[in-house]
Amino acid sequence: MITKGSDSVTIFLQLIKAKADELALLGAPLDVEDLTNKILDGLGDEYKELTRAIQARDTFITFEDLHEKLLNFEASVLTTKPEPFYFPTIANPMSKNNWRPPASSNNNNHSWHPSNSQSSRYHTT
Repeated sequence: MITKGSDSVTIFLQLIKAKADELALLGAPLDVEDLTNKILDGLGDEYKELTRAIQARDTFITFEDLHEKLLNFEASVLTTKPEPFYFPTIANPMSKNNWRPPASSNNNNHSWHPSNSQSSRYHTT
């Protein structure tokens, strides 16, 4: 069975249509009902709503109409998917050399002390 997977609707339908054409050349053509069922069976879970609506019709849908409906549905699914959250990377603008831990581990004074290399940079004489 051919499934849509991550392929676009157009690619999926091209694959189905190519297989249907091969069967026709071999003398076993698919009728519209069978072709539609093969297409609907190969769609993923995100197409369940559309699949049920097409299966509930009193008349069978043409390949062209089904293609159009699938393209419209695919476009609506792609535009309504929520964007993933991207959190900006926040970099500390200060160099890691600007901070020194307290000299003694018993000392609870955790104040910032410029490193020697940085303090000499701004020293004015």
